[in-house]
Amino acid sequence: MEIVIDISPFMRFANLPPEQMFWVFFANIGWMILAGVFLYGAREVYLLYIREKWGATHKNILLAIDIPKGNEQTPKAVENMFTYLSGAHGSISFFEKWFEGKFQKSFSYEIVSLEGYTQFLIWTPAEFRNLVESSVYSQYPDAEIAEVEDYTKLLPGHLPDEEYDVWGTEFV
Repeated sequence: MEIVIDISPFMRFANLPPEQMFWVFFANIGWMILAGVFLYGAREVYLLYIREKWGATHKNILLAIDIPKGNEQTPKAVENMFTYLSGAHGSISFFEKWFEGKFQKSFSYEIVSLEGYTQFLIWTPAEFRNLVESSVYSQYPDAEIAEVEDYTKLLPGHLPDEEYDVWGTEFV
């Protein structure tokens, strides 16, 4: 039994001029790549849309933490605070993610200097306020916690400008 492989279609393709080779390739296979990229982009835009819609139904608050001077806690205390907050982590089902737009809510820890006064701030979803406060009080019993206004509303709409020079970073 003899097996014969006909490679003449590949040879005809290889002998085409480059611009014609591109169009033949695109007409036969390339459109699938383009369709895949389009579908991936459409999926990401849809997910962003439903997440923004779901996220708009939730409120975040800004808590200012004042720890008395002379407090002699080690960095382990802050690590324990972060560990305590892991209780806010939950799992999200396929339906919740793709049809309701749910996502894992996050916390933001910031150290800011406002008019020379350095302060520790925590952005938190409103429903986790008690969790944040108990995590702080468990490590710093004398701490003072107060809800404050968003300090970024005091800044101009476009930074940096002539008056403000800013720097920031994000850890994920």
